[in-house]
Amino acid sequence: MTSYRTLILTGVAALAIGTGLWWYLAGTTQAAPPRSEMDTSNKVKESSIVLPVTASLADLQTKLNSEVPTELFTINEGRDACVPAKWAKICVLPRPWPLKGCAQWLKTKSSPEIDCHLDGWVRRGNITVSGSGANAILSVPLSLSVTAKGRGEIGKNIQETATGSATVTATVTADIDESWNPVATVEPSYRWDNPIGVDILGFRITFADKVDPEIKKALDGLKGKLPGMLSSLDLKRKISKIWDQGFAPIQVNKSPDVWLRFAPTSIGYDGYNIADGSVKLSLLAGGQVETFAGGKPPDPAKTSLPPLLKKLPPPGFEFNLPVSLDYSLISAEAEKALKIGQVQELDVKDFGKVKTTFTDVDIYQTDGKLLAIGVSVIADPPSSIFDTTGTVWFTTDIAFDNNSKRVLVKKLDIYRNVDNSAVDLLLGVATIDLVNKALRDAVSVDFSKEYAQALKEASEAIRRQVTDEMYVIGTLNSLEADKVAAGSKSILVNLLAKGTAEAGFGKLPE
Repeated sequence: MTSYRTLILTGVAALAIGTGLWWYLAGTTQAAPPRSEMDTSNKVKESSIVLPVTASLADLQTKLNSEVPTELFTINEGRDACVPAKWAKICVLPRPWPLKGCAQWLKTKSSPEIDCHLDGWVRRGNITVSGSGANAILSVPLSLSVTAKGRGEIGKNIQETATGSATVTATVTADIDESWNPVATVEPSYRWDNPIGVDILGFRITFADKVDPEIKKALDGLKGKLPGMLSSLDLKRKISKIWDQGFAPIQVNKSPDVWLRFAPTSIGYDGYNIADGSVKLSLLAGGQVETFAGGKPPDPAKTSLPPLLKKLPPPGFEFNLPVSLDYSLISAEAEKALKIGQVQELDVKDFGKVKTTFTDVDIYQTDGKLLAIGVSVIADPPSSIFDTTGTVWFTTDIAFDNNSKRVLVKKLDIYRNVDNSAVDLLLGVATIDLVNKALRDAVSVDFSKEYAQALKEASEAIRRQVTDEMYVIGTLNSLEADKVAAGSKSILVNLLAKGTAEAGFGKLPE
């Protein structure tokens, strides 16, 4: 009996040697792709945030009316010969007859000149402020009253009062210099609605030479006050506060945790805009938006408010929003599709009906940010008494379809194929359509749920109360994948979010 058993074992050993023990060490004949930990993130984007400062024209109008005196000036002066003397001509030597006319005339004063005292005032009405675009229009109604009283024995009983009105308009073009100081260019003009003057003893007395210089002086005073009034917008203090406190990191996604941090570097301005009863300054803070996955990053380093540029940074707000799916979930999906642990009979080219058992699927990142997929197989071909065991490795690049929100795998490439019959068997098993499709389908993940959740969380995150005194409102205009790659632990779809962001003062609007 012992010799018979020995004979059988010897025969088996000879058969094994004769077939080359053809897949005992198959795993060493097709080495696994190297594991990689390459960073697939694309963190930094150039962006800008709108920093609007709005003031009511009604508030500016109230301030003007409170600071500009109602009575602009008074008149209190004497004027000599405000009514000139009247003269008469008397003929003292007529021409002899038959000639006609006067040979000699005598000019004599019929009434003396009358001196006057002028007493009056110029007062303004309610200043109104309107405008559109870059220009504000100030309108100031003026009313005037001047009383002329005669002097002397003849003039003391003469008194006439004249009234008049004028409208002053001023076109104001406001600006801010690079040191954040408001400046204003004022182009005033005025017209007489009712020219002022009196008639005394048939003579017209006008007062434009007295009133016009005073009106011009009052306008010059108004021009000097406007920059100071514009400073009441408190622009530099408000923007400095945002600059210091408004750019703390905000969380825009969970699972994975994703944070955004805006680090401003410049600020630009292109003028005032007046519309709907308000004056609005739209400033743009330009800088970099960084995306962080994991824990909350520190606040950006504080910098002093830079000089104001008369050039705006490119408009718009962009940031990266990574969405990931762990390899373990993809492997589980592939294992389910391959019926891990179950014996299946597969028709393999050149080998016939092969009893096949898939035992494991391993997925990770390899060089070049490619995806490595390893399928472990036990194959029992009809022509062998031994099972063939090993792992077949593929690498693949992945893409993303923004319309279907799916990761796409078009082709699985064999990693380092070798001329080995055992490897050929395993490759034959792993590359049949049934297996190949199961692997590609498992990796071709539907990200629509993750996409919708990322869009929801990001939209909510960029509309929030940042501090007690400041809020930010962001609007996402588009969210599309601009890159998909095999990450160190998961497939990473990098969504590029584009939109606008605006900071404001006060409480977040409902």
